[in-house]
Amino acid sequence: GERDPNSAAMKYILRATIGLICVILIVNAIALVVRGTLMTVHAYMNLGDPTIERPLLPALEAVDLFFMALAFFITAIGLAQLFVGDLEIVKSLSFKWLRIENFIQLKLLLWDTFLVTLLVIFMTRVFSAEHLDWSTLILPAAIVLLTFSSFLLKRKE
Repeated sequence: GERDPNSAAMKYILRATIGLICVILIVNAIALVVRGTLMTVHAYMNLGDPTIERPLLPALEAVDLFFMALAFFITAIGLAQLFVGDLEIVKSLSFKWLRIENFIQLKLLLWDTFLVTLLVIFMTRVFSAEHLDWSTLILPAAIVLLTFSSFLLKRKE
């Protein structure tokens, strides 16, 4: 059969666009890792300073950045596997949990990553709060609802 030249061009444009998006996501992830590393180093440098009340709080906040970076990496790798899957770097991924074959797998993996990120953000807010009030419960309520939704989605899958 004949190949439609318009179809081949559109496929190339789609692959190039997704490739660009993946590169940008990876650059963002690297920037978050660098920023989180700098925050952690700064926290440890201030560990002995008695004037700083919570010297390790920036290190805890850096964990948020590391989880966001992980979400960016997972998204980039998942999109590359779904749309640009014949590249050698994409084929050579050795992590079984990172082999993504459809959008539902990508969504579930990202969902779990965001749940852990929300949990770390909540813990950071609890440790950094001067006082706790009812609005502090909004984030844990969201985490419980998202966890239940994830459970239902996985059960359906």
